[in-house]
Amino acid sequence: MKTNSEMTNFNILIAAGGTGGHIFPSLAIVEELRELNPEGKVFFVGGTRKLEKALLESKKLPFFAIRARGWNRSLNINLLKAFTTNSIGIWQALAVILKTHPDALLCMGSYPSLLTAFWARVLGIPIFVHEQNALPGMANRVIGKWAKRIFVSVPESKSYFPKEKVIVTGNPLRKDLLLWRNRKVEAREKLALEPKNPTILVMGGSLGAEIVNSTLWKILEELIDKSFQIIHLTGNKDFTTARKITPSKYYKPIPFSDSPGMLYAAADLAICRSGASTVFELLWFGIPSILVPLKEAAENHQYYNALWLQKKQKVEIIQEGELTPCSLKEAIENLYQLSKESKVQY
Repeated sequence: MKTNSEMTNFNILIAAGGTGGHIFPSLAIVEELRELNPEGKVFFVGGTRKLEKALLESKKLPFFAIRARGWNRSLNINLLKAFTTNSIGIWQALAVILKTHPDALLCMGSYPSLLTAFWARVLGIPIFVHEQNALPGMANRVIGKWAKRIFVSVPESKSYFPKEKVIVTGNPLRKDLLLWRNRKVEAREKLALEPKNPTILVMGGSLGAEIVNSTLWKILEELIDKSFQIIHLTGNKDFTTARKITPSKYYKPIPFSDSPGMLYAAADLAICRSGASTVFELLWFGIPSILVPLKEAAENHQYYNALWLQKKQKVEIIQEGELTPCSLKEAIENLYQLSKESKVQY
């Protein structure tokens, strides 16, 4: 471990993976680290999904993929798969630490974080945790017992960790996103949207959301007939289908964006999942939203994120089992009408 006088070129290993909800806040932290410590190095360790590899390599950040898998207490084939996968991943995590020689480990959540933190603890490397969600994940709750400091996004998370270690910091957002607030006219011009039409942003998180996409498509023509224009982040899987839905200029499908600030800036209303990054981005832009929590999210944490945002601004929550063309259309009409009546400019 370097002394304080040597901390101008310290090396940080960030463990984050699985979804954009872990990766995007990590990238915001990297922006600050590079300003504070331009001579230092930042390395990433994560899972084997293509998303994290593509995002991090596009930012010229060294990335190491390790195998890791969540588990539950049921004695079934999934437990055996988790044991096998993590038995490999634990040694891969050690190899990453020995190769990068980090002065500190920052864990952003996910099972690759847990495997890496195990070795950091064994080797005496200082561990720090950032928890993005209102309901902390199991990996971060375990790592929190070993960490020097735990940074949480919302005060509601504090009770899950040793209180003497916790600092409420919020969830980091990238500068390119922050700079788009209050630039609606410019955003609509760049996106070739009508300047006065009510605009809906629809997105299903970094991996897309088939149920949100298919439900939207069933009411798309009705929305267009009512002068709505729709920006639709479909995810790569559904983009080809989306392009065939309608030739209308009022519907703009986009497969993926790693810089959605301009899209938020153009929107009057959003239909989204409720991952931690998404709810903080919606809060920053003040966009009324219809949130559809991911049913399969660990411990239903997206629902608790949605409840947290609902305390801050206009939000309607529709559970996946209740999402229908009728319920979505009704929520859009209600939320848009409430926004007009409040006379708040977003």
